[in-house]
Amino acid sequence: MCTKIKNYYKRKAGKDSGPQEYKYGEVAYAHTSPFLGVLPPGKSIQVVENNLYRSPIYEHKIPQTDFLVIRTRQQYCVRELDALFVAGQLCPLYEVPGPNSKRANNFVRDFLQVFIYRLFWKSRDTPRRIKMDDIKKAFPSHSESSIRKRLKLCADFKRTGMDSNWWVIKPDFRLPTEEEIRAMVSPEQCCAYFSMIAAEQRLKDAGYGEKFIFTPQEDDDEDLQLKMDDEVKVAPWNTT
Repeated sequence: MCTKIKNYYKRKAGKDSGPQEYKYGEVAYAHTSPFLGVLPPGKSIQVVENNLYRSPIYEHKIPQTDFLVIRTRQQYCVRELDALFVAGQLCPLYEVPGPNSKRANNFVRDFLQVFIYRLFWKSRDTPRRIKMDDIKKAFPSHSESSIRKRLKLCADFKRTGMDSNWWVIKPDFRLPTEEEIRAMVSPEQCCAYFSMIAAEQRLKDAGYGEKFIFTPQEDDDEDLQLKMDDEVKVAPWNTT
């Protein structure tokens, strides 16, 4: 996943002088506006775009006194600013799954499976083996039974011998390659899922129950009910 600057241009009918020249970005010809508004013929609009969203941007002049300060744990760095843009409202291009939806549950399943495969690849033992505790630390909200279900697909639990209390990879199981693992879970899926998790937590912190996130509850206070409805409507699984 990467972000590009694109300069959308709508051609004029008949004689056309071509798109406006920009210092940054690549030209993309459009028949209609990439946003909800109208893009007149012969006009361009500069946007920042990736697989998740698209947003209009507008370049600003940089004062000579401005610079960028980068702080790490060890040091500070100063860099010159080459360009400065202000971005408008985001236009979502990727759907955020709703809490407890089939898409969200499938992602969690695949995400856990990918983590297990990577742990096996990191193992230097022969045969490769991992501990259940390492997975539980990374996925504290998962039950042991759900983790065990994923492990049984590729490993056996040893109760005795040298590998006692270890999950040892099955002799006939082929671990997926790095390319195959990356194909199982994409960066866009991760971003969408954790966007849902963050929004769900914000609603819970604001006092919304899990049932109300999906189905409005009966309430005598109409003003409060309308306000609560709006809060839920702007959740990412509704706006995307």
